[in-house]
Amino acid sequence: MDHAPVRPTGLVLKRARSTSPGNSRVRVVPWQGDAFTALVGPKLTGRGPGVGDILDCLASLQQLGVERAVTPALNPQDTQPFLQAGFQQRERLHLLAYPLLPGQPSSALLRRSVRLKAGRAWHRDSVIAIDKMAFDSFWQFDRRMLDEARRATPAHRFRIATAPRSKSVIGYAVTGRAGQRGYLQRLAVAPSVQGQGIGTALIQDSIHWLQRRGVRTAYVNTQERNEGAFQLYQRLGFLPQPEGLVVLSWDAPG
Repeated sequence: MDHAPVRPTGLVLKRARSTSPGNSRVRVVPWQGDAFTALVGPKLTGRGPGVGDILDCLASLQQLGVERAVTPALNPQDTQPFLQAGFQQRERLHLLAYPLLPGQPSSALLRRSVRLKAGRAWHRDSVIAIDKMAFDSFWQFDRRMLDEARRATPAHRFRIATAPRSKSVIGYAVTGRAGQRGYLQRLAVAPSVQGQGIGTALIQDSIHWLQRRGVRTAYVNTQERNEGAFQLYQRLGFLPQPEGLVVLSWDAPG
């Protein structure tokens, strides 16, 4: 009797790794809790990987049963070794920058009508539920990806917006700071309350926090097909950058 092949156990990453198996320049992070998909990209610091580094990483991941790899959002220059190693373009993103000028009255940006407060560990399930409503399946965060976004920079701010009466979570933002650069790592608002100024309040809160810490430029990216978010960032003063960003993907042969 014929039997269906047994699927390998896959790579179960219980925490982010600073390097891939046997490699010092490639970083491997869990992707959406899927044991068969890995997020593969350059390490956060140091020299970027070469083609050989990436090929070695992919070979190691295949031995562990990984079937697919995706990259974080990369600038066009950083994509070259990944493309040469067999990755293909999956999606293009807008990259926008917000110049934070010395003495700019950032406190005037804040919308006091929206209730914001610090996000805590017990808010994570509510935040993930909003994330799943706000993004399509490929981009949705799970708890591990949320934690990874918060760890991606030396300092971060995790803020939630709550409904006036029920105090339920209706939006959130994760903002990161690395030196004089700031990053709006994640922004999501419940679809039922979009268009009511909640996203604006979260963005302005992020800008205010970054400026108070000496950041010169804040960056954010969004999908090219997400025209609503793109227009919102521009209305708030973010400037589109000419090159944008790219997400790549790779499928194991066979």
